[in-house]
Amino acid sequence: MHRGDSWWGLAVGFRAMQVAAEELSRARLWDRDRLNVVSGHPGPGVRDAIDYVTRCIERHRFALIEELAGATNCSREMKYEWWLGDEEAAVAVSLCPDFVPQQFYELLDRLGSQQERANDRSQFEALKADLEARIWREPLSANFRAECLPVSAMGAGQPSG
Repeated sequence: MHRGDSWWGLAVGFRAMQVAAEELSRARLWDRDRLNVVSGHPGPGVRDAIDYVTRCIERHRFALIEELAGATNCSREMKYEWWLGDEEAAVAVSLCPDFVPQQFYELLDRLGSQQERANDRSQFEALKADLEARIWREPLSANFRAECLPVSAMGAGQPSG
C-alpha cells in the first residue's frame, strides 16, 4: 500500500475508483482482471489507490495519458481524469473542475523553484489536507462526473475521442 505522504492523491484516486466501480458494475460486477486504466494524474498517491483497487498497474494494464507519459510527480499539466474499461464497458471519470482551487496550482508551481516563499510548503500541505478531508466528507456525486463511453473508446489502453 501507500508508503509516501501523498494522502490527498490517495484519497482522490480511491474516490475516483469508487465512482468507476459504480458505473462499470451497473450490468454486472466489474472484472478487475480484464480492466484497463488510463490516468491523467501521475502522482504516487493516485497510482497507489488505483493499483490497490484495480491491480491494473501490477498487471501492466495501466497507462498515463500521452501528455504525461513517464511522469511520476504532480504538476500543473496533470488532470484529475481517468478512463477505465474492459471488453464490455468503459467509463470516463473526472473530478469537478472547481474542486481544486487555483491556489493549489500556484503553490505547486512555486515549490522547488526560486519563487518559493517561506510558508509555501506548509500552506500547500494544509491545502492538501483540506482537500483530502473534503473529498471523504462530501458525496461522490457532488465532486465527480462519470460518463459511459463506447467500449472502443479505450482502444489500445488510451482513451479516444
